Amino acid sequence: GELTSFFSRVRNNQVMLKWATATEQNSAGFELQRSSGNQNWQKVVFIKAAGNSNSVKEYSYKDANLKSGTYKYRLKMLDNDGTFEVSDNIEAVVGLPVEYSLSQNYPNPFNPATKIVYTLPTNGFVKLQVYAITGQVVKTLVESSQEAGYYSVDFSGDNLSSGIYLYRLSVNNQSIVKKMIYLR
Repeated sequence: GELTSFFSRVRNNQVMLKWATATEQNSAGFELQRSSGNQNWQKVVFIKAAGNSNSVKEYSYKDANLKSGTYKYRLKMLDNDGTFEVSDNIEAVVGLPVEYSLSQNYPNPFNPATKIVYTLPTNGFVKLQVYAITGQVVKTLVESSQEAGYYSVDFSGDNLSSGIYLYRLSVNNQSIVKKMIYLR
């Protein structure tokens, strides 16, 4: 395949990668690879190619939930006969978050498990706790010093009764509270 474009766009801690081919002959697909720091290249995803085509084909992939840092990406373009070509590298920089945030857990309502995502613009002592509506602490998910960046924590509702719970992020005298619903 003949690669006509390959570029990235960063949004928060996600990198959207897009590429296009002008023509494809016996193309098997594209292995998207990522590297950061001195890491070896790692396969992120394999995306099947159109195969044989004389028109422009566009592809995209969203690399989500990345930590802050600089990432390099490249495409390994594989043909059906086993031969391959490797594209030039492109770079994407995921910056630090600009504010404290606590996202709505997902899925919500949940059973049995849900994910809580939060961001820290600066280093700090972080406490992330789940409360019953009556105010008692059901579970402490995080209680430690953390560096600025993007975080996600899994929470399991095992042994809880159905209902509404609150979760609270406290860090550096800031706190944010959200509701979650556990449905058994």
